[in-house]
Amino acid sequence: MSGVNAVGRPRAITEIEINILERMLQHDYGVAEACRYARIGRTTYYAELERNHKFANRMSKAKQWLGMQAKIVVADAIINGDVKTSQWFLAHREPNYCG
Repeated sequence: MSGVNAVGRPRAITEIEINILERMLQHDYGVAEACRYARIGRTTYYAELERNHKFANRMSKAKQWLGMQAKIVVADAIINGDVKTSQWFLAHREPNYCG
């Protein structure tokens, strides 16, 4: 679980581990939980974030994924004429709206 192998180099994260991390973060798990599930150390995860901008971008997008999906569901409901969802949206997004 250490971020350093026997010769002192940072441990490489495999594509399988990246996919596990990405999926866990997409489902709103924290970094510690995602790393535990992927069987990598948090220090390895954070070292990879610093070292690899593509990895960092992918993990950032994964963390935002669930919220984006929720927005799509709300928007689709409003577009399809769901009055209750529209009222909820306006109450939360436009608190001064009197509907």
